[in-house]
Amino acid sequence: MNQVQLLGRLTKDPELKYTTTGKAFLRISIAVPQERDKTQANFINCVAWNKPAEIIAEHFKKGNRIAIQGRLNVRSYEQNGENKWITEVIVDKFDFIENKVSTGVSI
Repeated sequence: MNQVQLLGRLTKDPELKYTTTGKAFLRISIAVPQERDKTQANFINCVAWNKPAEIIAEHFKKGNRIAIQGRLNVRSYEQNGENKWITEVIVDKFDFIENKVSTGVSI
């Protein structure tokens, strides 16, 4: 089973982008407090696609809390002859935890 649930704060404003075929996507990083020491955080990279990406970009800003459900994805690429590995969470669902202006939107 590949399921991830995260509750954290966005580390920067989301930036919506589009693929060459017109698919919306965004990459965000979420600061998730560690269980034992709340002054420490793990920074988790996440990717959202299509409508969830558009809604997150429209309604979330740096520092907003967000709950994410998704799945881990590990991929590799080559840069300057060296293999690089990326682990990220693909967002399946998300929810507003707090927002200064309540939008009533949840996916």
